[in-house]
Amino acid sequence: MDLLVGLGVLVLLVFFTTVIAFLIEYVPKEVPQLLIAVMMVGDAALSGVYYYIGAEFVSDIQKFKSGIGLSFVIITMFRVVYFMIWAHKNKFLKKRT
Repeated sequence: MDLLVGLGVLVLLVFFTTVIAFLIEYVPKEVPQLLIAVMMVGDAALSGVYYYIGAEFVSDIQKFKSGIGLSFVIITMFRVVYFMIWAHKNKFLKKRT
């Protein structure tokens, strides 16, 4: 059960990813790394707050941490696929010859 509670951070990370995906259009072209930095700091803040609040309610901290780690694996795969499709749609990727 504690693993599933740890996976609950996935909901926050998916919401945060949709906010970042919305902000892509408004970031200046000169600083494309800005969103990566915001994503890293935001992920750390969200998961840190979730861990410190959730640690009081779970009985097995190790499984809780594993759930949070598994959430990062899942959201990373989702982000890679989403942003690759987005880049392909907006013609940022070149076709291989």
